[in-house]
Amino acid sequence: MTRIKFLVVLCTLAAVVSSTPTWMWIGTYGIDNYAGNGGGGNLTQSIAGANEFAAAADVYCPLAYTYMQKTDAEVTFAAVANNGTREMCDFIYFDGHGTDGVLFLGYGAGYGSVNPDNLSMGTSYNRWAYFYTCLTLAYRSSIFTYWGGAFDGVQTILGFASVTWAVSWKENIHNQFWNDWVNTGKAMGTAHLDACEDWLWDYAGLEVDPALISSNSTHSHSYTQATSAAGGSPTLWMRRICD
Repeated sequence: MTRIKFLVVLCTLAAVVSSTPTWMWIGTYGIDNYAGNGGGGNLTQSIAGANEFAAAADVYCPLAYTYMQKTDAEVTFAAVANNGTREMCDFIYFDGHGTDGVLFLGYGAGYGSVNPDNLSMGTSYNRWAYFYTCLTLAYRSSIFTYWGGAFDGVQTILGFASVTWAVSWKENIHNQFWNDWVNTGKAMGTAHLDACEDWLWDYAGLEVDPALISSNSTHSHSYTQATSAAGGSPTLWMRRICD
């Protein structure tokens, strides 16, 4: 197999201010039972993936504390969109369905799709997000306009520009990400891209486009820069991994 990798980079932004975080509150959302949310195709690994993300943070980040865990019917539009409980979390993780540019919660009343303007992340403490969903970070020509509404202090959103996979070894992806970001000095974006390449492509041969949107044009937020303030228009980075 031959791997093809490229990065799509848009926008130039100002430098960031460095400081080590003093705590890391984690909030997770996982939906397996979409039938209970009005339909949308049930999943089997989303709640486990959310729990494994929080567990990996606890193992590799001495400052981590799991503040919020919502599953299935608890993952409503109101719970995911900008609100006080979500904004108490420094890092949020969503595992479930996505479509082009949105998170999908179900077809029922009170669920639906959550777009960047609904998210408005960072009005309090939220600085990072990870969407383990298909296509939420899909490339679009209007990337600045479309994602600008999400950046109200959040500095990096991790996810996928392609479909992704409901695998049973997500804990390996999450363990590698947290260890690389916290303990090896890798930038957050690089830790995400590398972990997805190692465990989705190298381990399983699954083609995937891991991506991130960052307030920093070089996606260079290391763990010791984790409380840097966001600013400017969002920048999209994508790594395509395939035959």
